[in-house]
Amino acid sequence: MIAILLRGIWAVLIPVIPLSDSSAYDVFAWNIVQHGTYGWTAEEPGSYWPVGTSAIYAFLFSIFGHVYWPITFFNIAVGVGTIAVTMQLSKTLFDIPTSVLAGLILAIWPSQILYVTVLASELPFTLLSLSALLVWLKNDQQRILNTLFVGLLITAASYIRPLALLLPFVFVIIEIARNRQWQKQVKMLITTMLVMVVLITPWSIRNTNLWGNFVLISTNGPPVFWMGNNPDSDGSYMKLPEWTDTLNEYERAEQLGELSREYIMDEPLAFVTRSIIKVAKVHSAETIAVHWNEKGIEKVLGQSALFPLKIITQSYWMLILITALAGIVILFYRNPSLRFLFHPEFIMWGYFAAVHGIIVSQDRYHFPSVPYIAMLSAVAFMFLIEKNKTLK
Repeated sequence: MIAILLRGIWAVLIPVIPLSDSSAYDVFAWNIVQHGTYGWTAEEPGSYWPVGTSAIYAFLFSIFGHVYWPITFFNIAVGVGTIAVTMQLSKTLFDIPTSVLAGLILAIWPSQILYVTVLASELPFTLLSLSALLVWLKNDQQRILNTLFVGLLITAASYIRPLALLLPFVFVIIEIARNRQWQKQVKMLITTMLVMVVLITPWSIRNTNLWGNFVLISTNGPPVFWMGNNPDSDGSYMKLPEWTDTLNEYERAEQLGELSREYIMDEPLAFVTRSIIKVAKVHSAETIAVHWNEKGIEKVLGQSALFPLKIITQSYWMLILITALAGIVILFYRNPSLRFLFHPEFIMWGYFAAVHGIIVSQDRYHFPSVPYIAMLSAVAFMFLIEKNKTLK
């Protein structure tokens, strides 16, 4: 209820005015509705960005028209759903008090609140990938149904961000380390991958027919990889070279991918060093929600409100990040063994951080890790509460 109230107030107060990536999703979604074409124009179909987010918005546009309030409602529902799944997962891994505290941390998380008026992939991807982990970890009589559902969830997440394609392997590592039931995990992995193949193949055929070469989901992987791995890269977003303007999406991806691989082979130490720096950059800030709401905030609250909101979002992020790191120390203190390294929160956070350490960094890329960070922060806060009770 706290989450709904805070998000509802923000949604009523601040209008949705798409810019940057949000504007792109808006254009793609409306073209799907108007022309049945996924691309910048009706005459130029593409697959540079994964289609998932735009497809969701296109579905809402097709029902309600080209208005944004349904997307805001959708984002509120997704945010509340993420809180519910986080609490259920936290209860499974820890206890009820920790799960309630993790839910509260997410409910009042400033950036998560501000994001309900942003057209972006972060919120649905987080819910889908988090839900997939929860269902995978469930150990009941409906194992085959759970596995099929996991395949559906991971496929949906992959259509939004292809980095979800490797999640089944991450889940297997987590469960084998926890329960050592490797045979059951391998069966689940195979079943999940079969579901994913069936559900992704139609879009892959569309892309392959479009470019005359095999494209699984999108063509932006190699260009994004290049942004984080070239002699001029600082690890952040970069404009693509002008010489790529004459290439189609597939050709551009192939050539930029080859350049990136050559650079890494020539400068392996620079690659490792930059990857570490990128992991740090991903976690250094959390002001993107203010930036992508900039026009709406200025329209209602004035430009002077931008800096205080950035202070609020950044301060909250640093508090939760520090306490989450403390939560990791506490978990290790309670179970000082190598199995600690395979704790679900630690592995999932580490996976998303490592991926963006390899490709490109930006503060929004730690959003899929937010539920796990909230759980670890809750562990630290519960430790302090218990210590305080003991002292009294």
